[in-house]
Amino acid sequence: MEKKLNEFSVGERGVVVRIEGEGQIYRRLLDMGITPGAEISLRKLAPLGDPVEVTLRGYELTLRKAEAASVVMRSEGVATQPALSEKEAKKAAKQAEKAAKKAEKLAAKAAKGGKK
Repeated sequence: MEKKLNEFSVGERGVVVRIEGEGQIYRRLLDMGITPGAEISLRKLAPLGDPVEVTLRGYELTLRKAEAASVVMRSEGVATQPALSEKEAKKAAKQAEKAAKKAEKLAAKAAKGGKK
């Protein structure tokens, strides 16, 4: 399904089909790496919809709403966060456990200090 980049919702991703802008806008978009075939994911949208922040070719890029309206995309749905590997999940659990123990110690120390 084709739609313009400014019509995407946060988290949606797609591939650039074509750029409809002319002159300076067209050249500016190409210079920023927005070329047919590039995958773009919409990261953030300002409260009034202008500007929009996208992830493109491994970097974040902020575009004006008018610039985003010049980019025709083929939507690939909402981007999902990759699942953690077993090793990463164990590491995260260990870090959370360590942080919880540290918080308990600090709370106990604060409770002792308040009783004096």
